Amino acid sequence: MKPFETLMALASEYRPDAEPGPGFDTRLQARIRELREASGDLGTSFSALFTQWLWRTSWGLTPVVAILVLFFALSYGLNLPEGAGSLVYHLANLLPVDGF
Repeated sequence: MKPFETLMALASEYRPDAEPGPGFDTRLQARIRELREASGDLGTSFSALFTQWLWRTSWGLTPVVAILVLFFALSYGLNLPEGAGSLVYHLANLLPVDGF
């Protein structure tokens, strides 16, 4: 039996005398995550690695995006730069209109 299945079997057999303490579900989820990482079920797939990287990168790039938005807002104001109108017009045709 895998460690995760063992943990779930033990958890289903456990009958507590009282209500679980605060943070029980958080500790259980952390323990399940540790068991999955130890067994290699989590963290080895490309999608798991990519989503972790994307989340960390998005937080790191937030100040850069904020500075770029501020720069373009100060340099162009609320108007679009010349020639961007046609781009917006062509992209607007790609928006879905069903259901509106």
